[in-house]
Amino acid sequence: MNASRVDRFWAVWRLDGNSPTTRHSSKALACEEASRLAAKHPGSVFYVLEVVGAYAVPITRPQFFGIREGDIDPLDRPTPGPEPATEPVYGPDERQVLRSRINKYTDQVPKSFF
Repeated sequence: MNASRVDRFWAVWRLDGNSPTTRHSSKALACEEASRLAAKHPGSVFYVLEVVGAYAVPITRPQFFGIREGDIDPLDRPTPGPEPATEPVYGPDERQVLRSRINKYTDQVPKSFF
């Protein structure tokens, strides 16, 4: 919200009611709305409010306080990407040894298993 300049408007409010949600561009329109609502809700008092100013606090980022010296704000850390796939690199001789071991064990499994 930019609160450096507030356009003039009016609102209608009922004590113990909800917050006003409608901005009326003139006092006359707000008075008409207050009258309409009062007729709809006998016994209730509706106030016509004129906005005379506004206050706002700038939105800031929450500040991180580490427990130990050197702690880093987790939000300042780069987001880790996916872990790189690490496949073992085998030379030609190692591949042959692995194939022979695999064949040794698969030969013991009945063919109907596959």
